[in-house]
Amino acid sequence: MNLDKNKQWLRCFAITIICSVCMSTLADPMVLTLEEPQEGGTYTGISNLRGWAIAESGIDKIELDIDGVYAFDIPMGGSRGDVGSAYPDFPNASQSGFSMAFNYKALASGSHQVTARALSKEGTVAIQQVQITVGRFVSSFITDPDEVDISAVSDVTLTKSALQLKGLRVEGQAFDVALSFDTATQGFELTEITPQESPTAGVGCSGTNRGAGDYTLDSQGVARTFRVHTPTGYASGTAHPLIIAFHGWGGDTGEFLDNAVVRSESDQR
Repeated sequence: MNLDKNKQWLRCFAITIICSVCMSTLADPMVLTLEEPQEGGTYTGISNLRGWAIAESGIDKIELDIDGVYAFDIPMGGSRGDVGSAYPDFPNASQSGFSMAFNYKALASGSHQVTARALSKEGTVAIQQVQITVGRFVSSFITDPDEVDISAVSDVTLTKSALQLKGLRVEGQAFDVALSFDTATQGFELTEITPQESPTAGVGCSGTNRGAGDYTLDSQGVARTFRVHTPTGYASGTAHPLIIAFHGWGGDTGEFLDNAVVRSESDQR
């Protein structure tokens, strides 16, 4: 009999805990909207990370994850009169915007998951995730305009609000690119970057002429990736010294090779 009473007491205790969690969640309602990047969007350069978030207790911070890994906090406090009008009972709703410029080219080409996470002052969390595609040239930041050769374009296609260029050469590699009018920036933005030829073809180096680009080499069943940087004026028929450089702990090959000193020293040597 006492055992049955204990079971009933434990059951009631568990129900009380569950209900208190529910009430805590409901006591601090939140709304989070990630406006950019957009689900399914393609990003090729420096653009915005932006949106807005409100909570009854107030917003503490906005965090951003890329591919499931924390990246940084997004500055918040931007003016959003539209949100303030829609949610007049929430504190600071008129200053609920968050935004920053972000270089999407710092990410590798391909698909990425971007997660915005809003934390309220009471510890409540709201999350929104989007899947995006990143297109980029070889380097994440091109400092020398001579690395871009528009004269190599073989065909131009015009539509009402976009144009496509075939054969644009950037850092010695040919790309098909598309530029479309973007209403957010009120200008033309790169919306597609497609290499005309894959630099990752082949699995060996012997007898292979490799221009600037990213490569994958299969070595005893392990995929090794490396990047080739060619100096300005490089000619495949001329012998050049080979410099092998390894970046240190932290960062990536893009950040390392985009360093002005590394690039100028490589070109000189």
